Amino acid sequence: DTVQAVVRTLSRPDSYSRRLLVSSYWEGGSQTWPIQVWQKSGATRVRISSQGTEEEKNLLLEDGVLRLWYGEGPEVFRYEPEEEAAADLLQMLPTYEDLLGLETDRIEEAGYVNLYGTWRIMAAVREKPTDYLMIYYISIDTGLLDAAERLDGDRVVYRMTAEQADLAAPEDSAFLLPGEELPEESTNS
Repeated sequence: DTVQAVVRTLSRPDSYSRRLLVSSYWEGGSQTWPIQVWQKSGATRVRISSQGTEEEKNLLLEDGVLRLWYGEGPEVFRYEPEEEAAADLLQMLPTYEDLLGLETDRIEEAGYVNLYGTWRIMAAVREKPTDYLMIYYISIDTGLLDAAERLDGDRVVYRMTAEQADLAAPEDSAFLLPGEELPEESTNS
């Protein structure tokens, strides 16, 4: 009955970096994507590695504009997404704030759990129309989603785990497009 009120008190940090592992499972197979995320002052950079290949997809969402390039570029594609939760979608994450608008009867279980040695808020939500059970594990310390699972009955179809977030502001170089360089600092004295 109180998990929505508790989640409402959380806020995500303005700046951080972290690594995620996102996996999808289906009958007869699975795929896992290592993902590196940098967030700073409203800009989000995501680097997604493909399992079994060396190809990397790079995404930069800044000021409502999404830029996409592969590897070191040089070609950069530009797009203006309409989704408010675009940064979460780029990271292949469910948006846990969706909990706030749900009817409480869809929240099947909630509480505090010790996951990987740290206490987190856990909420299990029945999704419609799929009837999947989505389980969110949200960090009390950072307000970030630290883990999630989507279950089809007893079978896991999605899993995300995150390493501990580094809350220091990432270097500006993490947000550069291919071929861009940081401006040289003025040497006037």
